[in-house]
Amino acid sequence: MEPRGDRRAGPLDGRSLAQIAEVASGCRLCRLCDSRTHVVFGRGSAASGLMFVTEAPGYHEDRLGLPLAGEAAALFARMLREVQVDVDEVYVTSVVKCRPPRNRTPFPDEIEQCEGYLFHEVAHIRPLVVCALGNVAIRLLTGRPHQLSKVHGRPMRVVVQGRDLVILPLYHPSAVVHSPRLEAALRNDLRQLPRLLRQGADAVPAPPPVAPAPTVLPREPAVLAGGTTAAVAQRAQEQMTFDIG
Repeated sequence: MEPRGDRRAGPLDGRSLAQIAEVASGCRLCRLCDSRTHVVFGRGSAASGLMFVTEAPGYHEDRLGLPLAGEAAALFARMLREVQVDVDEVYVTSVVKCRPPRNRTPFPDEIEQCEGYLFHEVAHIRPLVVCALGNVAIRLLTGRPHQLSKVHGRPMRVVVQGRDLVILPLYHPSAVVHSPRLEAALRNDLRQLPRLLRQGADAVPAPPPVAPAPTVLPREPAVLAGGTTAAVAQRAQEQMTFDIG
């Protein structure tokens, strides 16, 4: 498993979560700062060992400064209660902390500038299970180009910030609000949470090690009798032809 989130040290190292949130509140590392109403940092508790990571704040989150708000938040709380999880005992955050204009998908450079906040949140919260809500969160946390429609509800074992944990891909509650046909899938996927929280990373077999790619050596030039390479011999023949002509 390729470790995620510990690729480089940075100015956030050694700070408390509250201090990191303070730094984020004045962040101007990317263009999203120009259109935001609030920086939406993570919020909640680490008591349950459960963390939810969305793609980015939406309209309601940007207006209220909360990581999950509006009708989606109400649906989210109700579905968690169905699996005996208290919404007040989980931690909710996002990959980028500012709302992209018109709720577009964050650009790669925006994700890169903001990902340090998320990885430090993981280090402080120390979750057993991280629910990745959407393609952006899944791909950042796993380092793989997964498609949500194909992997939702399929737990994955990864190393993030030096911790062996479970990533559970899920549909975002707001996607369910706009497409009610997804509700059954989200409800069914959430039913795994009690077991995953009990067992942690042991609930998911470790992926097999990836075999290293074979080393391809450059082709050696062909050597003719007497130690002359084919290329040199060819050039000599061409030169001889030129001289004769």
